[in-house]
Amino acid sequence: MSVIRSLFSSRGRVPRFNFWIASLLLLASYGLLLGPLFINGEGYQPLSWLIILASVSFLFTFPLAIAMAIKRCHDRNHAGHYLFLLIVPLVNLWLLFELAFLRGKKGANEFGPDPQQEIGEPAIVPASAQAPDRQSSP
Repeated sequence: MSVIRSLFSSRGRVPRFNFWIASLLLLASYGLLLGPLFINGEGYQPLSWLIILASVSFLFTFPLAIAMAIKRCHDRNHAGHYLFLLIVPLVNLWLLFELAFLRGKKGANEFGPDPQQEIGEPAIVPASAQAPDRQSSP
């Protein structure tokens, strides 16, 4: 899967660090695009070309932000529908805290392997998925 395709995909899991990096990069890009509108001490300056540029960039970056949030939900062992809790007052604060600061589920879950697992470390496989032990006859 290509890098661009994996960025916009909602499959798999993403650890906190990658979630933070993506979030900060998105915020910085919006700051760079919208910042000049507010730099002048006279307040809002209607620079229509900048507003159009920011709107177009939002169309490309919003799906990326949603995909990253869904993958972060997967890392916490929740389905992507969990993001609908963002519209519930006070509950949304817990969701933001959980996605931003709490570690994902250790080991593999139904959404994929642990993204923080070190290379070469054996994956944790649920007992139901393991092959039964075959005993050799003497």
